[in-house]
Amino acid sequence: YALGGGEESKAYDEDALNVYEQKADAKVDQVLFFFEREFDKFAPYIEDSEKLEALRVDYYNTVNAIEFQNEVIAQLVDEMLDIRGHLRSELEGEELMLALASIDGVIGKEFRESMNAARDARKAAGVRLAHIKLDIGERRSKRRAKEKERRMHLEALSPLIGDAKLRRFLEEQAAEQKAAEEVSSSWSSRPSGAVAPLAADVARRKPPAADESMARSSQMQAHQGANCRRRYKHWSDAELGALLREDDG
Repeated sequence: YALGGGEESKAYDEDALNVYEQKADAKVDQVLFFFEREFDKFAPYIEDSEKLEALRVDYYNTVNAIEFQNEVIAQLVDEMLDIRGHLRSELEGEELMLALASIDGVIGKEFRESMNAARDARKAAGVRLAHIKLDIGERRSKRRAKEKERRMHLEALSPLIGDAKLRRFLEEQAAEQKAAEEVSSSWSSRPSGAVAPLAADVARRKPPAADESMARSSQMQAHQGANCRRRYKHWSDAELGALLREDDG
């Protein structure tokens, strides 16, 4: 469901996990769950299908945009940590070489050239780290903006989805009541010695309440989590802030 094109949609191919599966290691997104798993069941009860579809496209595009930023951030963080690791190991190696040279009392031309090359490489790595940090900050800001947009679409979608679920529930409840009344009426006309069926044999199971449905979908997500792998680590704003403040050397 990479809808609408643009930079964000390029991060998703046919083999990529769908939007719902990408969130399998987080709390279930009820909107995604509705469209991925429940839509067919409630489609006949949707009052304004065109409006719901337009909002669905907007919501999916926003979620995909957020996931795209998450993936790019993860790639940048991996590169930053890799460069930091190399810098620290090289710095330790330089300190060891200097210590050995001071013991020998001789610092040759090749040694000086090697040290100068190492310093130049470290300087270039420092410049790259600075660019990575700026890029991470920009990506984080874009992600925040898209998350705000997602919440805006959520506020518009939730009443439409809730209305469709309520319509189905009321229809099923009315059907239950009618079936129970018909059975009760038919048994009231039977001979007095006949035994009426138990209520449990007459009434169908009541549709789950909204909170029960959410709990059940959360339980389903827990079972699916083992089978759905995120392709990259999700870095929160707090984690990114700590990484950006960390010393590079």
